[in-house]
Amino acid sequence: ANIITAPNTTKLPITIVAIDEASFSQINEQWPWPREIHAQIIDKLILSGAAVIAFDIIFSENSDEKNDIILRDAIEGTFGAVVMAADHSYHETAIVRHWIRVDPLEIFTEVGAVSGLATISLDNDNVVRQFPVENDAFWRQIIRTLIQMRPGIVDEPEVPENSLIRYLGPPGTFPKVSYYQVLNDDPSI
Repeated sequence: ANIITAPNTTKLPITIVAIDEASFSQINEQWPWPREIHAQIIDKLILSGAAVIAFDIIFSENSDEKNDIILRDAIEGTFGAVVMAADHSYHETAIVRHWIRVDPLEIFTEVGAVSGLATISLDNDNVVRQFPVENDAFWRQIIRTLIQMRPGIVDEPEVPENSLIRYLGPPGTFPKVSYYQVLNDDPSI
């Protein structure tokens, strides 16, 4: 078997909860959505048995205090099952140019949300081929959180530097549901 070939399957029950056009239409809120909506997603996914909830959204700025507290409380209720994206941001002033790390707000991490660096590097042809190898890369933090929440399901993989991503398959390999479907307890999902 060719090791480059994608198996098109996974042994883990991974589901993508998509922020998609249908959700924008159904939720009918301007982006960024009130954090209360993300808190509802957390509550519903935990009740449905999710082991890990990973947000590929950067919650680095305050919203209104009420919504931040609602999201904080939902995160705290998961006992460590939430991973939130961090990123690098380029800043330039008259004196200095530099990259800074942008993490989720402390109000979320102090109650158990784990921060994972979601920055990826594109090859010259704008394709992602190499694994992010940072110790706190988003994918690593998701796996570590799964290991913490459900020990014995997976082991943390050893990924040497310059390793190529072995994609599991094309778009649609993982089941996907819309954000609004989770919010509305859609029975079809």
